[in-house]
Amino acid sequence: METRVYIRDALEQGKRNIIGRWLDAVDAEFPGVYDRKQLEKNGGPYFELLADAHIPLKEHPDVSFLRSLCEYHSGIGTPLVHMLHSSHIWRKCAMDEILCHDAVTMERSGRILMELNNRIDEIQRHICDIYWDFAQQGLADRDQQIQELHHDRLNLVGKMAASLAHELRNPLTSIGGFLKLIRAKLPSETDKQVNKYLDVIEHEFASFQMLITGFLSFSQKRASEEPFITVSAAELLRPVQALIEPRLINENIELKVLEQDRILLNVQKMALQQVISNILNNSIDALLESVKPTRGIVIRFWEDEITSYIGISNNGPRIPDHIRDRLFAPFVTGKETGTGLGLTICQKIMAQNNGEISYASTEEETSFVLALRKQ
Repeated sequence: METRVYIRDALEQGKRNIIGRWLDAVDAEFPGVYDRKQLEKNGGPYFELLADAHIPLKEHPDVSFLRSLCEYHSGIGTPLVHMLHSSHIWRKCAMDEILCHDAVTMERSGRILMELNNRIDEIQRHICDIYWDFAQQGLADRDQQIQELHHDRLNLVGKMAASLAHELRNPLTSIGGFLKLIRAKLPSETDKQVNKYLDVIEHEFASFQMLITGFLSFSQKRASEEPFITVSAAELLRPVQALIEPRLINENIELKVLEQDRILLNVQKMALQQVISNILNNSIDALLESVKPTRGIVIRFWEDEITSYIGISNNGPRIPDHIRDRLFAPFVTGKETGTGLGLTICQKIMAQNNGEISYASTEEETSFVLALRKQ
């Protein structure tokens, strides 16, 4: 205790010199970076914390200064290494003052320097703890701001999508009605090729309607107009499979379905079909870039006690690194002509259906998994 009390005696008469040398050294180490007046303001309380080594740091009347110091430097983005280096400079300036003190014996100066080092180390640990708290809070605040901006952006996109969907629905309704009239007016002996063309048009029309449903589900209205119903895996998949069959044949892609009819899903049927259709069409687009001798897609269904799963895999190329972390964000796409909204809409539909969508991608296979929690 005597040695610690003597630290103040050894430093007090050289206080002005110590703080002055510390200010000059910081200016030299970080020229033009920090405000000298602010540094000089901070120098006094820091000196008191050093000189009063006999008072436990957490009980010192000036210990709250360290929190305000860390808050200030955290706010202006001071690197922690600068804070620690500042303490190193304090150490050197204080040690130089003690060693040149005529009244301090060599033996006593050694004990004083050891206690001074311990005190500075303790202050540094305290600064690190406080600075880490502020850094964590800063990251949390930044994450919150990003989430709010992301939410605002999604709301804007949702409004745009809903507006576009409603504008398209009216002419689509007319097209659908006239398609039915045309088929009804055709004589029974109409050429089979004409009927085949009409089949294709109706399939594409149905696909377009599913796309509109997806856009509406992205709006703030949550696509609440579609009720939840219980369907089997086969019922859910069959219409989607019929729609993509022409593309699979044209592109020579093999589709395997490993389904289990006993799996029942309580979902918004058309909305979930939109998700499956989107992923399947994305898979086909990816496979068109593949140079593998055989190109294939596998769909399988499985479940556990709390979740039902739909897995869709293809052996196409790996998803590019530059979009992997942002794959579900709006306007992010790896296609030249893509809108970047497809997977964003899929993610929203899955959330509305008490589910999640995830993916894994390697050089051999890319898989999307739709996880639907059971009600």
